[in-house]
Amino acid sequence: MKTLRLTIFVWVTLVILLSLGALTVAADSPLVVAKNASPFGATYIDNQAHPIAANSDVWYRFDYTLSSSGKPQMTMLKILYGYKSDIDFEVYEPMDMNAYSDKGLSPVIGRGGPEMVVCSTGWCTGDNLVWTGALGASGTYYVRLVNHTDYGTTFLLTIDGKGVSLGGPIAVTGVSAVAAGVNTDDPNKAAVLDGKQQIIPAQSAIWYRFSYSADDVKTIRLLYGNKSGLRFEVYAPEALNKWWDNDPTGIGMPQMVVCSTGWCKADDLVWSGAFGADGTYYVRVINDSAYVMPALLTTE
Repeated sequence: MKTLRLTIFVWVTLVILLSLGALTVAADSPLVVAKNASPFGATYIDNQAHPIAANSDVWYRFDYTLSSSGKPQMTMLKILYGYKSDIDFEVYEPMDMNAYSDKGLSPVIGRGGPEMVVCSTGWCTGDNLVWTGALGASGTYYVRLVNHTDYGTTFLLTIDGKGVSLGGPIAVTGVSAVAAGVNTDDPNKAAVLDGKQQIIPAQSAIWYRFSYSADDVKTIRLLYGNKSGLRFEVYAPEALNKWWDNDPTGIGMPQMVVCSTGWCKADDLVWSGAFGADGTYYVRVINDSAYVMPALLTTE
C-alpha cells in the first residue's frame, strides 16, 4: 500500500512539473505573426503587384519624414483599378503596437477615393483609387487594403512623395490571380480580350484577340500601363506572320490630362483607330521589367 501511494505521488508530481514546464515554454516563445495579416506583420510598400485572398485584408507600411524645415510634404497612395475591382484602402497614423486590437485601431486619417479623369463629358470617375495628403508628423504609417470580393486577385499599391522612404522588396506569396500560364508570347495562343486581369511574368509577353467590324473606331486601353512600365502593340491579321519584326499596326501611348502644372501624361496607355476590314485583330502586351505584373486590357 505504501509503495502504491508513493507511485501515485510521483506521477502527480511529474504531471504538475510537466504542465508548469509547458506553460513556461509557451510564455517564453516568441509571438508568430503572419506577414501582412496585421500591423504587427506589415511589410514596406514596394510598388509591385501582390496577391490578396477573397474577403480578406492585408497591411503595409511606409516611413515618412517632415521636410528639413519641419513642413509637411505631400504623399500619394494609389491602387491600380481599385475602384473597379472593389479593393479599397485606409491610411493609419503611427500606432502603438502594444495597444493595438482588432476593435481599437489607431484613427484612420485617410481613405482611397476614385480618381477623377478628363473625359468627353468633362470629368469622370476613373478606375483607380487614390489618396493624397500632407502628413503632419514623422513616423511609420500603415495602409490597410481590403478585398471585398469572393475571389482572390492581385493588386498594385504605389506610393509617391518626397518624405517617403521604404524598406526592401516584398516576396510574392499566397493566393495567385488569374495566371497567364497558357497565354505565352505566341499569337496562335491569344486569349479573348474580355476585360479580365491577367498576370504577366517578368520579361515576357501575352497576346489577346478581338473581333472588329469595318468603319468602327476601336479604343484599346491598358490600365496603368504608363506607370507600371507595361506596353502594348496592335496587330492586323496580315502583320501576324512577321510580328517579330517589331512593325505593329499601332502602339499604346499615354494620353495627356489636366494636372496642377497644366498638362501631364495619364497613367493609362491608349490606342484608338479604325481598321480597313472586318476580322480578328491582335494585341501584344509586353512586360519588360524584372517583376511579375498585373495587366488589365480593355476595349471600347
